[in-house]
Amino acid sequence: MKPISAVGRPKFLYFDLGQVLVGFDHGRLVRQLAAAAGATEAAVRRILFDEGMQELLELGRMTTGQFYAEFCRRTGVRAAEAELRRAATEFFWPNHEILPLLVQLRQRRYPLGILSNTCELHWDYCRRRFAYVAEMFDRHVLSFRVGAMKPDRKIFEAAAEAAGCSPEELFFTDDIAANRAGAAAAGIDAVVYRGAVDLIGQLRRRGLAVG
Repeated sequence: MKPISAVGRPKFLYFDLGQVLVGFDHGRLVRQLAAAAGATEAAVRRILFDEGMQELLELGRMTTGQFYAEFCRRTGVRAAEAELRRAATEFFWPNHEILPLLVQLRQRRYPLGILSNTCELHWDYCRRRFAYVAEMFDRHVLSFRVGAMKPDRKIFEAAAEAAGCSPEELFFTDDIAANRAGAAAAGIDAVVYRGAVDLIGQLRRRGLAVG
């Protein structure tokens, strides 16, 4: 990784969605879906994660409608679609800690984007539920649209293209070290998100007037 002095001030800032802009709890997701479907938590966890249904959703290879049909088939139950939708989305909450920083960045007209592994269902929910997710960002580079998930180089190349910058002109923060490493391998200045205070320090060291 290049030293900060060699990187320079970024022209575009990307943020991960989950555990950076919003919090989430996969355990809560599993419990809610199990309760809504009348299935065991072990069965729901196996279907979503061990058998890869969540990954198919986040890669855009399965639609929300297909998810409902396949989830019911695999669990052997017939739950109301509205109840499954509620259970599959209401496990996010706002990250209040980062909001003052986002407001400062917008006030200073720094261009901002979201770069996330997510599916259409979760993206639509977060955009409706959290106004800052919908309103504060200029670009949205999402795995279900790109057809690739971090740390795949393809999604980072899509982020550079969407921002109209070279990878070296981007800054990115993500809570997962492997995703930071993937971004860095693609030429992006990236850091692991360790809270808003640390992120402010990282941005100030890169010449941005925040904090």
